[in-house]
Amino acid sequence: MVFHCFNALRDCGRVGLIALSVGPGVVEAVVSVSGRLWEEYGVDCIGLVYTSRSIGLAGKVKDLLAKFMPRIKVIDCYHTGEPGIFERALRKLIEQLCGILGSKGVVLVPTPGSRRLAAAMGMAGVGRGYGAEECNVDIIHVDFYWGPWSGLIYPFVPRFIEPILLINPVHGPMQGPRSLHVEDSVLGDYLGRLPPLRRSIALLAYRLNELAYRVQDEVKKCGVGITLSTGGWRIVVNDVCDMAEWVGAIGEAEKLLDERLASLAGLCALFVEADNITRLTHIDEPVVIDTNLVYYGVHTDTHEGAKVVLPYCAQAELLIRYAEALKPGKRDIKSLLDRLVGLALEELRYAGVRILASPPPPCDTAIPSIDPLSLENVVLVTADKGAYQLWSSHPVSRLAKLGYAKTEPLTRLAKIEPPETIIARASYSLLQATVVMLLQGHNPIINVESRKTRREIVVSEILEREEWIKSHRIYG
Repeated sequence: MVFHCFNALRDCGRVGLIALSVGPGVVEAVVSVSGRLWEEYGVDCIGLVYTSRSIGLAGKVKDLLAKFMPRIKVIDCYHTGEPGIFERALRKLIEQLCGILGSKGVVLVPTPGSRRLAAAMGMAGVGRGYGAEECNVDIIHVDFYWGPWSGLIYPFVPRFIEPILLINPVHGPMQGPRSLHVEDSVLGDYLGRLPPLRRSIALLAYRLNELAYRVQDEVKKCGVGITLSTGGWRIVVNDVCDMAEWVGAIGEAEKLLDERLASLAGLCALFVEADNITRLTHIDEPVVIDTNLVYYGVHTDTHEGAKVVLPYCAQAELLIRYAEALKPGKRDIKSLLDRLVGLALEELRYAGVRILASPPPPCDTAIPSIDPLSLENVVLVTADKGAYQLWSSHPVSRLAKLGYAKTEPLTRLAKIEPPETIIARASYSLLQATVVMLLQGHNPIINVESRKTRREIVVSEILEREEWIKSHRIYG
């Protein structure tokens, strides 16, 4: 069997062939890759290369691309996938496209594909075809840092979180990359499905992408720096690709915000002391959390993949506090914290966190009384010393593993996580902290510097249509 997409692709100016497989995050990855290809390579056609395993996902990808990038022509490059036959057919397709469009007219992206698909695509794009002219094309890898940005598609993720790496550099990106623009109706539809905090962060990331390009020069790794200003404070990231710059910026943001607000905004990392001390996101078992962990920003860890379970007592307790905080006249830090945990609850629901049946609050006594069958093979975690000691002396300690949570500066992550993970977490948390600053009454401004250009984002103007901001802001 051959690929039947050649005739549909031969009239394109520049084609991006993207491998499509199965697995978590694949749909988001393919859509994001398409956006990055349009920006930096100027492709006008996307060929989705996939086999029978990915038929269902291909339809989802095409639906999203039709909304977000209607100017790009998306073509099915389907193959039944027989071993040997598939690899030869793919090589033949790339050779044919080279013959019509030239080697500059074809870009290969194996990133979202299976190992087999990636290997076949890589071998087909380097060197000669079957006795035909040389077909040596650009093969690129789009690196995904994920972290709390997982589940969002580009351009609602900062560009530097999804950099393009040249695996086989032949022609390279076009000069003067462009910025992907999304129509207002599509923008509103996509963002409207996100909870308020995450929606605001995604919108700020989108505006950052409109203003800053990923460029290379001799001074900076990315050529892009940002400065967050509010009042007399300036939080500077000289190079958005430098982990140390982000860690330093997070440290400055911690000084600006109340300690409790900083934790809730995700400026600190959650660690749990159980059998050993480990990051919450690294615990394999389900983690049943006490109410206080929501105040410690556990919703951000959930976006990173933490296996959190929320007992009913915690949900009820937080909703009571949230309703009280929204009453007129509540204008102190505590009321802002309680408003923010109400928003954090929406984040947890969006992330698919399971609600575990429990007695009513307080959770200190309710959690040990949960049905014992529900507590097998879980970790019960609290940041309250008193609750931890109570649970330790309770029979529940023989059913479930107990953990004591505490926050640590993000600098500690540098010892256990790669730089990419830290940049992803720090960038997300800093934007989240920016929203918190706005709610506290600050007027944060983000300046974006790219080579010789300097542009400004007034956060209150970007988020002015967000009605929830008005009801949750304590000053201003």
